[in-house]
Amino acid sequence: MIENPEVLFICTGNYYRSRFCEMYYNHLSQSQKAISKGLLADQGLTEGPISIHTEAYFAALKIPLGPERMPEQLETIHLSTAKKIIALCEREHRPMMEKQFPDWANRIEYWQVNDIDFTDPKEALPALKRWVDIMLI
Repeated sequence: MIENPEVLFICTGNYYRSRFCEMYYNHLSQSQKAISKGLLADQGLTEGPISIHTEAYFAALKIPLGPERMPEQLETIHLSTAKKIIALCEREHRPMMEKQFPDWANRIEYWQVNDIDFTDPKEALPALKRWVDIMLI
């Protein structure tokens, strides 16, 4: 695990949105200072290491994916060591944070990028790209 990551991106399965943000942030910053975790990653919600939508968007951006890994579950140690913590959809993730990590639910930043069931990846991934671009300006 990266010690004292600059940013921790949180989503539900750590398969699609948060993984995109982690890899894109690390690509732009030319560091390995971002990590990502999922609130329900340990529940087997995903098929394989990363979403085909994330893979396709990186290919379109001509950015290599980097090392492959399976989704990883969020734990308190990740929250306590990150300098900045971002959950990618307040409507979706705040209730999960309040249930699983109540001491942290009001201490993190929430973005407004929905999962596939509400927003097409062709809209969601460019929106996440813009948020990360703004972070690194």
